Amino acid sequence: MPAKIIWTDEMLDHLVRQREAGVPARKIAEELGVGSTTLEQKIAELCLEGQPLRKRVKQEWPQEDVDRIIQMARDGMTAPEIAEELDRSAASVNSKLTKLRRAGVLPWVGQGTGRKHSRKEQPDGEMRALLRRFTAACEAIKEATGYGR
Repeated sequence: MPAKIIWTDEMLDHLVRQREAGVPARKIAEELGVGSTTLEQKIAELCLEGQPLRKRVKQEWPQEDVDRIIQMARDGMTAPEIAEELDRSAASVNSKLTKLRRAGVLPWVGQGTGRKHSRKEQPDGEMRALLRRFTAACEAIKEATGYGR
């Protein structure tokens, strides 16, 4: 069974704009990286019979909910946990958390910070010495085996 497509707001916006511009479904599917059948099913899902395609309405974030999401994130709750608590989708919560991090309201955490140039912790003296010995051992093995020539 093929992987389920997660439709982002950006994908849906693109779909709506292209359909309104009269771009054929096959071309839109190619632009979005989805199959033609998948796209046609999404169009059918978003349309009522005989009515034009409509963009979904985004639910606004009241300040009270923004304050709560900030506090829950600082308390270590995950996006799915926050989503359940606020009766929102996990995708919506993830999007809001990303915006809050980009705005500097929340710190970037974990391995995948979403930033191209995240700061990496510098190894201490003991670790640097270990890395030098490891590199020297690798070079000796390459020399002995002729690897890389």
